[in-house]
Amino acid sequence: MKQVKSELSTFQFQGFTIERSLFERLEVKISKSLSIKIIPKGKYLKEQNKFELFLGIRIEDSNKTLKIEIDSIGIFILSGQSSDEILKSYLFLNAPAILFPYIRAYIASLTTLSGAGFPVTLPTLNLTNIGQELERNTEFI
Repeated sequence: MKQVKSELSTFQFQGFTIERSLFERLEVKISKSLSIKIIPKGKYLKEQNKFELFLGIRIEDSNKTLKIEIDSIGIFILSGQSSDEILKSYLFLNAPAILFPYIRAYIASLTTLSGAGFPVTLPTLNLTNIGQELERNTEFI
């Protein structure tokens, strides 16, 4: 029988917190047409091999009667040596893709329990387009 050696990934998700949560409904009737804005920022702590990903999510309906604002921070640990390209892939592409489903679930739960009339279930998004913005908004300390 062949033995498989298991190794820890060089990039690990340590968890997340919701730093700020706002749910505001101005009217009972809410438009189901929603705009979604994602605000990415990051902080890479070289000595600790730690990446802190800030994702701000802003949602508004077309009638401006629903407003949801979520600010979250995800913590990621890197181990071992990585080339700059692999490091950028982990930080700017993989980290948002890992954190977003947790925020998506939080928003669905928040709106379901709020009595808003319908849960806000964000679509599954391809977040590669925020990678460049995240790279510009990341501090290396």
